Amino acid sequence: MQILRASLLAFVAAMLAGCSALNDFVAIAKYGFKSKDGNFAIAPQFNSAAPFSQGLSVVSKGGHEGFVDHSGTFKIQPTFDAARSFSHGMSRVFLNNKAGFINLKGEAVIPPTFEYAGDFGPDGIAVVESKKKFGYIDKTGKPIIETKFDFGGDFSEGLAPVRVGRRWCFIDKAGKPVGKQEFNEAHSFHDGRAAVLVGNKWGFVDRSLNFIVKPTYSAISGYAEGCAFVCQSEKWEVIDSQGKSAFAKQFDGFTAPYSEGLACVRINEKYAFIDHSGKVVIKPKYYSPASFHDGIAVVCTGKTWTCIDKSDKALFEEPFERKPGNFSEGVVPAIGYAPLNEAGPGMAGMHGGISAQRCIKVSGRISKKSRKMMRYSLEFFTPEGQPMQQDIDGFYESGQQIVVEYNPTN
Repeated sequence: MQILRASLLAFVAAMLAGCSALNDFVAIAKYGFKSKDGNFAIAPQFNSAAPFSQGLSVVSKGGHEGFVDHSGTFKIQPTFDAARSFSHGMSRVFLNNKAGFINLKGEAVIPPTFEYAGDFGPDGIAVVESKKKFGYIDKTGKPIIETKFDFGGDFSEGLAPVRVGRRWCFIDKAGKPVGKQEFNEAHSFHDGRAAVLVGNKWGFVDRSLNFIVKPTYSAISGYAEGCAFVCQSEKWEVIDSQGKSAFAKQFDGFTAPYSEGLACVRINEKYAFIDHSGKVVIKPKYYSPASFHDGIAVVCTGKTWTCIDKSDKALFEEPFERKPGNFSEGVVPAIGYAPLNEAGPGMAGMHGGISAQRCIKVSGRISKKSRKMMRYSLEFFTPEGQPMQQDIDGFYESGQQIVVEYNPTN
């Protein structure tokens, strides 16, 4: 008979006994990066990970965030409370609830003094918030438009949407209003078009603020790849850059504008992918929306998360509770299990001969009052390769050490 026992005391006792080999058999759920073949290109070792951008990824380790390269080596040490992916050579970083910017070398270009900051775009301008007002700075941190607006959107194609009171307008890089048009809401420009709300209907204006698409729709997306989705009478269709219907088909929903030539739409209760002609190139069979990045989309089959290519070929699968991120620069953030001596104090551990990579998952019900898991289930593989499951009474919190003893009978 095989005996399984979960006990924090066992872990402490083993350590006191000088069991130096224990770390070789302890595993913890961590983020790493998988390549398109489903294998880890960067071993699981981080508490969180974002898709790569400009050769670097934001990862969390030891309670702080920093940046690693494609070898998994820290190029910018984890010293920030939070950080965002690089955009046009700059990254937003946060210290003590204040936002600033660093460059690709990790140098603090703009000290963290703002309540909020947006990304730098191709215009070289970022929106910032100070004392509950919004303005704009350049890449040296110099204010180019004073913080005087009640809200500010990102600069794009030379213009930015701003709100004063309840009315929206567009300003140029000098901070001057463009035209006399005011709106109930306005978004940044994409493909020379900006979505605006007039009353309770949406339309599109060009950079001269002339209506290309009159405000007649209940909902719309932004333009991407020359197309936009618009909704009327609870049905969605695609329009071209002139506001004309791109093709005759309508859909029950859409998830995101076109990306890499395909868009994800909802047909009845399932998600499918269409091309620019409206042809369904991947049939409606998935249970979650998705978009293609690096030629791959992460879709839900109902049982697993599956990475597919544009021919709908499955590249690899991940368990339902472990959704990967989006592919970027050839890899995707994904969860795996790392040895304790690499990962630090953690979530689920094993000793007595159970391999560090053989922990499957910890699951259970969360108490609404304590937010702890009362009675949880630990799943793993034995050294003989047999799947095992043990239900354990007690409390479990993320970050708590759990030690499982495996004692096979002779």
